[in-house]
Amino acid sequence: MTTKAQKVEQIAELQTLLRSATAVAFTDYRGFTVAELREVRSQLRSHNVRFVVAKNTLTRLALQRNQQPINDGVLAGPTALAVFQEDLVGPAKALVDLNRARKPLGVKGLLLGQSFGGPEGLQKLASIPARDQLYAQVVGQVASPLTGLLGVLQGTVSGLVYVLQARTRQLESVSGAPS
Repeated sequence: MTTKAQKVEQIAELQTLLRSATAVAFTDYRGFTVAELREVRSQLRSHNVRFVVAKNTLTRLALQRNQQPINDGVLAGPTALAVFQEDLVGPAKALVDLNRARKPLGVKGLLLGQSFGGPEGLQKLASIPARDQLYAQVVGQVASPLTGLLGVLQGTVSGLVYVLQARTRQLESVSGAPS
C-alpha cells in the first residue's frame, strides 16, 4: 500500500511533469499487457513523449495544484498520460500511427495549454505538417518570386545579347569584313 508521503511525492512529480508539458494526451490502456505498455513507452520515448500510468485521483490533484483544467470524464477508468515534452506535431503523429499499427490506446482527451479537448484534437494535431515541412514550404514561398525575378532578368539580358549579336552580324555583312 502506498503511504501518504509516497502519494505526496507522486503528486509533486506529476505536477512537475504536467507543468513542463506542451500537451498531454489522456489514454485508456485497458487490454494492454505490461510488455505491450513497455513497447508503447519505448516507441513514444523516441518522439520525446513520456508515457506515464498514474492514479486518477493523484492526476486530478496535480492538475488542480497546477491550476490546469480538468475534465472529470477523462479521469475515469484506467488512464495513462502521454506527455509531450517539446514538439506537438511529431508526437501526435507517432501516437496516431501507433494506434493504427496495433490495438489502439483509447484517446480520451487532450490537454493543450489551458484548453481541454476531445480525442479529435489529437487527430487535428497529427494532420498538421511537421516543423521541417513547414519551414520548407515557407522557404519555397519566399524563393518562388525571387526565382521568377531571376528568370525575367536572365531573359532580358539574353535578349539584349541576341540583339547585339544580330546587329554585329548585320554591320559585318554591310561592311563586307570577314567575321
